[in-house]
Amino acid sequence: MKYIVFGDVHGNLEAFRAAVDSFPFSGETSLVCLGDTVDYGADPNECMELLDSLDTVCVLGNHDAAAIGKIGTEGFNESARASSMWTMEELKGSWARKIDSLPLEAGLGSFSAVHGSPFRPVEFNYVLSAGEAMDAFASMETRLCFIGHSHVAGIFRLRGERPEILPAGQIKIEKKGKYIINAGSVGQPRDGDPRASYCIFDAGKGTVEFRRIEYDIETARKKILKKGLPPANAERLKSGR
Repeated sequence: MKYIVFGDVHGNLEAFRAAVDSFPFSGETSLVCLGDTVDYGADPNECMELLDSLDTVCVLGNHDAAAIGKIGTEGFNESARASSMWTMEELKGSWARKIDSLPLEAGLGSFSAVHGSPFRPVEFNYVLSAGEAMDAFASMETRLCFIGHSHVAGIFRLRGERPEILPAGQIKIEKKGKYIINAGSVGQPRDGDPRASYCIFDAGKGTVEFRRIEYDIETARKKILKKGLPPANAERLKSGR
């Protein structure tokens, strides 16, 4: 079985379509979405519609939750709060109900998925440092967990007392280690590479492979600005920061 793992689409329909068009559907393939399908981008309803057309296991992201009033935006910066309010007004009721039904975590046999961290997932904690990774590893019930949230693709591996932080690439999942894999972001990358990011987990071979996909950034930028969303949402698409 192969799993295509993606997340943080953030209303970027151009990036989402390009990613889906590149998905390697062959043999037994399942899709896993790590949350935050909406917010920041100009097409929250269209992205939810595309997600709904796919047979996908999906978890709740913090921007998803904020867009339906499930959590507050006190911790968001000014641009993020403005984006969240716009998305809340724009989002159709049917998609809001769909988001409201999403779980915080998903267990998929040999691995799990959560938006932020397996450590107190309701708090949407980040996993960016070795210390944050240790909290996450201690909370994991599986040896492998896929996350999003930071928009930074990468790998945390625990084989001894301290976790290693590895760059995104192809990796073999060793039986004696624990792994946290950040799939990066489809629609708002922040690791310096503006291309859409996702990864493929081959459960049979025990490998994880990252993929980056070009998309029409200029169209996505223009739509954000035309809708009156914060300009920063558009400008960061060019740099991937």
